[in-house]
Amino acid sequence: HYGGSKLNFDFTLDISRAENELGYKPIVSLDEGIVRTAAWLRDHGKLHR
Repeated sequence: HYGGSKLNFDFTLDISRAENELGYKPIVSLDEGIVRTAAWLRDHGKLHR
């Protein structure tokens, strides 16, 4: 459960350690991930816009 104060919180996550130590390479860009997530939410009735 997220209250109003959580909605204004801004942060950035850093994957460099996973890249360096695990060889992690994302296969979907952040922008594409946002597009896909919004489409999924819309298609499943979770995004009302």
